Amino acid sequence: MQKKKSRDRMKDVSLDQLRYIVTAADCGSMRAAAKTLIVRPSTLSRSIGQFEKATSIIVFKRSREGLIPFPAGERVIEMARSVLKEIAAFSATTSA
Repeated sequence: MQKKKSRDRMKDVSLDQLRYIVTAADCGSMRAAAKTLIVRPSTLSRSIGQFEKATSIIVFKRSREGLIPFPAGERVIEMARSVLKEIAAFSATTSA
């Protein structure tokens, strides 16, 4: 089986997943992020796991102490913040 090209993998990524990743990073734990997002921790974990599977990038080390971003995960978090910021700016200009 041939490995998916990065462009093909990105079609499986959603804005919700990016929002979940950023919130999880900000909160430092799945439980706190799920509470902030008003979703079940299992939903949050599954969504981030689907992102990781689709992109072949493991974002967080999950431990009892919380979520620790891997170096590649830190880049994902930074890019996700940028994407969400641009979407918010786009939304603000189109609704004005």
